[in-house]
Amino acid sequence: MIAKLVKFLSPTWKISWGFLLVCLPFTSFPLLSKAVGGTHVAPLSIVPLFWLFLTFLPIVFITRQTFPIETKPIIFFVIAAIFSSSAAYFLEIPPYKGFTLFRNNLDAFITLSIGIAFYIITVSWIRSIGDLKSALIYINIGGIIVLFWSVLQISIAWLNNGIFPVWMERIQSSISVSNLVSNLGHFRVFGTTLEPSWLAHCLNMLYLPLWLGSSATNTSVFRTRILRLSIENILLVIGILILILTYSRIGLLSFGLVFIWLILKKSKSITQIITSRFSSKLHRTNRSLQLILAVLLIVILILSLVGIVIGLSSNDNRYAKILQINNEDLIDTNNFMVLANRAAIAERVVYWDLGISVFKHHPIIGVGLGNLGMFTLKDISYYAWKLPELRRVMFVDSYLPNSKNLWIRLLAETGLVGFMIFIIWLINLGHSSTHLLDQSSPLIQTVGMVGQFTLIALILEGFSIDTFALPYLWIALGLLSASLKLNYSFNTAQTSQDGRTDHPFNY
Repeated sequence: MIAKLVKFLSPTWKISWGFLLVCLPFTSFPLLSKAVGGTHVAPLSIVPLFWLFLTFLPIVFITRQTFPIETKPIIFFVIAAIFSSSAAYFLEIPPYKGFTLFRNNLDAFITLSIGIAFYIITVSWIRSIGDLKSALIYINIGGIIVLFWSVLQISIAWLNNGIFPVWMERIQSSISVSNLVSNLGHFRVFGTTLEPSWLAHCLNMLYLPLWLGSSATNTSVFRTRILRLSIENILLVIGILILILTYSRIGLLSFGLVFIWLILKKSKSITQIITSRFSSKLHRTNRSLQLILAVLLIVILILSLVGIVIGLSSNDNRYAKILQINNEDLIDTNNFMVLANRAAIAERVVYWDLGISVFKHHPIIGVGLGNLGMFTLKDISYYAWKLPELRRVMFVDSYLPNSKNLWIRLLAETGLVGFMIFIIWLINLGHSSTHLLDQSSPLIQTVGMVGQFTLIALILEGFSIDTFALPYLWIALGLLSASLKLNYSFNTAQTSQDGRTDHPFNY
């Protein structure tokens, strides 16, 4: 019975899986956004995800497919989040604009369930090197789409003085709730996503790690080469340029941190090449040369970032304000919010301060998933009253504020318990990814690097976005977990002679 059902549904699963990965760059699809109540976090990939969740995952569990041990901490995190949210009903949580704890919890757990569903389905689907390769091809196709549309946006903005043709505005309005016209005068590219920071986020969490990892391992899922360059090499260069043109400060810093990590990882091998080519005497100073080379490359990278900031400051007042900060501003730590305001991050810092304040009062298990915003009027910093955006949030807007910071949100809403479980999950994945870098399969090596790059970028990206519903982190870590499972299967000879593993498709 199950075998017949799988045979009948398999074609729909394959189509849904490909559609899910190709549509990852579409983060706020208008029709879907309206269908779920007007939220801006409405990835188009949720549509095929829903079908796979209803039909594919039950078969996975019925057939008792094994999951890698790296997936277990995220289950414990969900349990901790449920416990925190249940305990919140016994806390004195202040009212805020008619929001209820049940509504907050429901919305938060829906977004968390979406993220975990992306992760679990990715881990379940990939059962062979062929599945991994096809997944990377689909992801690359989605990346090509978002880069093409981003390049088209920025080209027309430059060539036509920020005025977009009607046909382009119509296409944009059909794929995103963002409006091209609103960016007249100072255009920050945002591609198919909601806003520039979201485009930077999706590039840093999935696409740039994939293209950088493929370039670092000299691996490609495409046969085509242009002037000896792989498709991933070309996409990496274009992707970096688009990242710069998002004018995202966290985005640039996150990718810079990833590059520093890559320099430190590759400096040893570069040093070995230098010593082997010039003189055996250099082997005595191998470590010194490696350190000098790493420092030199990092200095070059930092100078490049400074140059980019100076270049962007002519078009973006936020960067200009950063350059105007002097030594006295940095020394005057008692006036931190004034400094944050000059750096154009005051609103964000106020949200962070709100989350930290809530965490201080409820440090162990937090106030429950989605409940942080209820404390806005009670615990928000006095400096918020000086900021027009925050006055509008408190007195005009009808949505529940959040911390705009993944790390602070975890601390405030799930406490030290949930935060530590989530961090342990990430650290465990990062540690396990190192085992993939020495494997014989180039694709496995690439995914190992992709996982590391994503986790490194998340350190800073977590200070910008706190929603669980954006799929990029979950897909990247799903690819990593699935590769770890493949690697374990190969090493323990648990695959059959034709390379298949225990999976519903194998009926």
